[in-house]
Amino acid sequence: MEILQLALVELGWVLSVPLIAACILWCANETYYRSLGDCKKKAILFTGLVGVTAHEISHAIIATAFGLKVTKVVFFKADPESKTLGYVNFNYNPNSFINSLGLLFTGLSPLFFGALLVYFLFDVAGLPNLQSYFVLTDHRGLTSSVAISSTYLWLQDVYLAIDTPLAILNLIISLMIGVHATPSLADLEGSIKGVSSVLIVIMAYWCVVKFISNKSNALIEVSIQSLNYISTAILQLALISSVAAIFLAGLGVIINLIKKHMN
Repeated sequence: MEILQLALVELGWVLSVPLIAACILWCANETYYRSLGDCKKKAILFTGLVGVTAHEISHAIIATAFGLKVTKVVFFKADPESKTLGYVNFNYNPNSFINSLGLLFTGLSPLFFGALLVYFLFDVAGLPNLQSYFVLTDHRGLTSSVAISSTYLWLQDVYLAIDTPLAILNLIISLMIGVHATPSLADLEGSIKGVSSVLIVIMAYWCVVKFISNKSNALIEVSIQSLNYISTAILQLALISSVAAIFLAGLGVIINLIKKHMN
């Protein structure tokens, strides 16, 4: 029993890594939105052309993959009354275990899809990805001297690598994707319905691998490494949004000071 408890605690720490990265992305995007001031609406509409479209495409793909019946897809359509920019409607069978799994992954799909898409865009444009500098392994890794120095070096190298039209274009597209990659409240509400099913699958897999498989250490290492790489990709998304938020916040202060001076 004690071994099982230790295994579940270890599993909890492993699963917390992508959650931590996702929380950082959410905070970065909230700062980004607030820093826009009076230009918030225009900026959200502009970035939404790419970001919201990618967001909704990820919902549609994952929903279909898990057997959810997609009934309507609106990739991008600003609606001031409902404050929505796009949506995917689907039906599901509440008694289906697969559909239940699909609810969680469909709701969180923009987070993972956005992170992987930005990783690909950086790679194509010759921009360095954060994984080449360090990989987020646990909550303590965020504040370690290695993580801080590696992140600074990465940001510096990204800046130096922005020397081609493709690099500039892909960076702008990555920012558009990043600021719309966080799941909405509606997405999270839908995901909650599938949490229990996903936890059952993860715990069953973890326990089977941990106590039955002869290759448990290798399988666990691969599983953890995959989660860590995904978490680092999400963190990369968060850092891009954070830098943009800081820049825009400073720009907003300057613009407000100029307006006051002119008045």
